[in-house]
Amino acid sequence: MAIWHHASRHAPSLSLCSPACHVLDVLIKLKLVNYLAISNVADSMITSFDLNGPAVLTESSSALWLTLLENKLAEHPSGFNAAAERVLHWTMGKWNPSMGITGY
Repeated sequence: MAIWHHASRHAPSLSLCSPACHVLDVLIKLKLVNYLAISNVADSMITSFDLNGPAVLTESSSALWLTLLENKLAEHPSGFNAAAERVLHWTMGKWNPSMGITGY
């Protein structure tokens, strides 16, 4: 759990976002953390992505969002649509097709 909390605090950092998101994603996918135990932090990342979510759009942040959404759907299906909408809003805020990826 300590690694989860440490990495989740670094996801909003421009310089540490990508490795932090990768660690978080791997911890969930390999079931090294119980999703129910970290669901509050995951929900916080989704609901207040500007403060607690990944700082930049990268492959690792996209993979983390997908993993969080998959777990959200499995654990709390009624909250999935709102969570997916927030993640889509975050993605559209970070990506501009004419300018490439923003945030670096």
